Amino acid sequence: IVDLLARSIAYAMAVKEDQCGFLGTGVSTYGGIEGLITACATATATISTAATANTAFSTLDLTDFEEMIGMLPDFEGMSSPEWYISKPGWAASMMRLSDAAGGNTASDVEGKRQLMFLGYPVNLVKVMNSTLTAQTSTNGLCYFGDLSMAATMGTRRELEMATSSERYFESRQLAILGTERFDINIHDVGDTSNAGAIIMLSTPAS
Repeated sequence: IVDLLARSIAYAMAVKEDQCGFLGTGVSTYGGIEGLITACATATATISTAATANTAFSTLDLTDFEEMIGMLPDFEGMSSPEWYISKPGWAASMMRLSDAAGGNTASDVEGKRQLMFLGYPVNLVKVMNSTLTAQTSTNGLCYFGDLSMAATMGTRRELEMATSSERYFESRQLAILGTERFDINIHDVGDTSNAGAIIMLSTPAS
């Protein structure tokens, strides 16, 4: 039971870290952290807008993703840029485009899919946009770049757990508390004139 609780609390903390790092708007819900979607929306030169009418994951095409690769600067020390996208978004766009490329065999279809796209690793991020219907003028469908160069996460205190047999004494229950202290700083996503270490994909207005 203790092991199960520890895993559940650690998972909840990991989800909160991802929410702050990718979705943070600077409000108290995210501990005052501004995540990628907020930082990139301000640094407009790092935004890649999909082609007209490509307003859903299912309508994105190869040129939308290729443009993101082309926009990413060749910073010294950037070893291996990667993709960041939700699993539903990946399946409806990148996986679909790979399947449509042709040349697939039965083993390709039946085997475990490699998380690679256009030669770069794909990271599935649970908290990112997973809406499969059309969404106009929407930021953060996908990111491409070197996250280690664009952001830094600092941990003031690792995950700690504590129990109390007094808190719910009248119900003969234990109180279990899990806490950690961290901060995330998105520091290099460019500005309104220059793209940074991460490129963000957005949908067009129509």
